[in-house]
Amino acid sequence: MKSMRKSIVVVIALILLSASAFIFSNYTSGSTSNLNVSRGLGSNFNTSIPNGLVHIIALKISNSESVHTPAPFQQLMNFDSAKYSKYEAPNLQNIVFFNSDLEVIPSWLESGASKYSIQTYYWLSLARGISGDSYITIFMGFAKETTNLFNGKTIGEAPQLSHRYGEFDNGARVFNYYDNFAGRSLSSNWEKTYSSDVRVWNGLYLSSDFESSGIHTKLSTNGSQVIETRATELKGPQDFYFGLSSDKPFGGQGGHNFDNGYYAGWSFGSPNWHWSLGYVLNTTSYDKAVVDYHVTFDVQHIYSLAWAGSTLANMEDYVTLGGAHSGYVFRSANYVGIFTYSGGPHLTIGLWKFSWVRLRSAPPDNVMPVVSIE
Repeated sequence: MKSMRKSIVVVIALILLSASAFIFSNYTSGSTSNLNVSRGLGSNFNTSIPNGLVHIIALKISNSESVHTPAPFQQLMNFDSAKYSKYEAPNLQNIVFFNSDLEVIPSWLESGASKYSIQTYYWLSLARGISGDSYITIFMGFAKETTNLFNGKTIGEAPQLSHRYGEFDNGARVFNYYDNFAGRSLSSNWEKTYSSDVRVWNGLYLSSDFESSGIHTKLSTNGSQVIETRATELKGPQDFYFGLSSDKPFGGQGGHNFDNGYYAGWSFGSPNWHWSLGYVLNTTSYDKAVVDYHVTFDVQHIYSLAWAGSTLANMEDYVTLGGAHSGYVFRSANYVGIFTYSGGPHLTIGLWKFSWVRLRSAPPDNVMPVVSIE
């Protein structure tokens, strides 16, 4: 059975390679009224790959959990680009992902954008998700090195990777909600918290002195989600929190004492930094996990707050800090917020930069399906 399946994969690959161009099926957008609905690719949207593909590999994505992933589902893929450098453009612009029906799978190149990188992160938007205790097979195609497949729609990259900020950023088409804070003003999806010192200049800059500075979404989200941001502390020390609140406004004097919700973030308790995870009930905060940790200035990290059912977990660069904690009572609707705070023992005016904020579907039991090369 296994050898037969591999033969089928080889046949499909040969058929694909024999074509000089590929026209992929449409994705149709649906109406959206809240943040957990993915933005579609628009009706009648096509993309073709000029001159065909010069190489194709098959990828197996296995869901080891007994329950179906959400649909759509954002799949993380950690790929060793260096092994396939002879097929790749220097910045990986010539790569496309698709299924056996020749439908393009929307992809977003997050980091490691070099043909010599041994750790390249891609995010793939799987429209139908993956059933429990099962797997799917998709394909990764390589066009000629000189071909630029980035289009900011089905194939894209993180905003800071393009020569012009956000030129090929298609995060809004891959994730359930996404904002890269391009330009010099907040999008209409956000509101400022209090009289915040909020600045936008191809990224979100938050600075505060003795009170919160931040933003929250106008619309609410629901369901199991992971809220993530790419953040850098440029000056400090200064507290930074992000999370989900059932009520607006988000944040307030006294650090993370927003109304009701769930949070994760850094706080400075002399002489150590602390990474905290907890919840707030009627403006009183309850830290459930506190981890001593050293923050390095001017170093970018991806911070995550994973909400799955009654379980909450927090991560830095996809590594869990302090473990997962359960027993929270989650409301059906929550506003996304992010803010900084200066006060307490340090009394400094700091500055954080946030490149983007996004929501993605939480994997079953917070266990990401595994990608392997067939």
